[in-house]
Amino acid sequence: MRANGTKLANLVDFGEAEDENTKTDGFCIRTIEIAFCILYSLIGITIFIGNSFTCVVFLTSKRLRKSFMNVFLVSLAFWDVLMAILVVPFYAVFCSRGCDYSLTQYCWLFRKAKDCVLIATTINICAITYDRYLAVVRPLHYGAKMTKRRVTAILAGVWTLPAVVAGIRNVWNHTKESDELRYANKLYDTVIVVVFVIFAIFGLLAVNVKVMRVIKKHNEREVTEQSRRTAWRTTMEKTKRRKGTRACILVVFVFMICWLPRIVYNLSYIIKPPGLASPLYFRLAFFCLFLQSSANPFIYSFYRSEFRRAALRLVRWRNRSASRVYPLPESKQLSKSKETHDLAQSIEL
Repeated sequence: MRANGTKLANLVDFGEAEDENTKTDGFCIRTIEIAFCILYSLIGITIFIGNSFTCVVFLTSKRLRKSFMNVFLVSLAFWDVLMAILVVPFYAVFCSRGCDYSLTQYCWLFRKAKDCVLIATTINICAITYDRYLAVVRPLHYGAKMTKRRVTAILAGVWTLPAVVAGIRNVWNHTKESDELRYANKLYDTVIVVVFVIFAIFGLLAVNVKVMRVIKKHNEREVTEQSRRTAWRTTMEKTKRRKGTRACILVVFVFMICWLPRIVYNLSYIIKPPGLASPLYFRLAFFCLFLQSSANPFIYSFYRSEFRRAALRLVRWRNRSASRVYPLPESKQLSKSKETHDLAQSIEL
């Protein structure tokens, strides 16, 4: 029975067992470690600043808060901030199966945070896709199905289910030993990757392809019998809505593309090809996941004009507040008033 369990554990070996986290495996190359630490630091700062600013923009704009889609986007931005705080500086740095660090012994805790954040990101993406599916494919049912109560229930699931799933490891972490613990962890990782990554990506791909087809059909049917002015207004409103939907679709596709290296990394332990299960590929796969979290704020600002306007209003408000708190010195105020007076006289002349 013990031999069968060991064989099955090897079959689903994803290379992240707790007893392996403290091993260097002969892959400790300090130059590569330092290079990735610098990369992780830069992208972690980008994720934190970009997504924090996104949350502030959405939360301070009454107009943006009225949209349920934006509520899900704020939730995703919050989890991306947690990615920058909990995953980038800890699990990605100290649990790469490369060099051994003093914090490597706590990888069992860092892994739980990693599981929680990555699962929450996937569920958030699914919630955004569901919202856009109803808005585009079934617009007449959107108001009836996407109510405040349903949005609250979805958000509750988004924030509680990842914590529950990530905490399942505690069931056997303190009760099983050695091979049994290793087998349980590998089986858990297999289920997580298959259910929350592979199945989720195929489902997201199918739904978003359908949404894009519906948008294309709507564009082809854009024929109106109203006056030109009314038609222009209608077209502008539809264009804004579709740009917002395209931004969400782009977020989903970036998510799927950035997850591919991680999927290949996990599945490589079943096929065991040379090189793909190395600590270097492990770091590259996580770097792609971090790219996805850092790209979202740029997607919002590029595709959504209302987000850009709200961001500009926020920046201008901050500048006005700073000028009130820190007024110009008296000499500068006099020179500025003199310049204004001279300019007014030149205009009069």
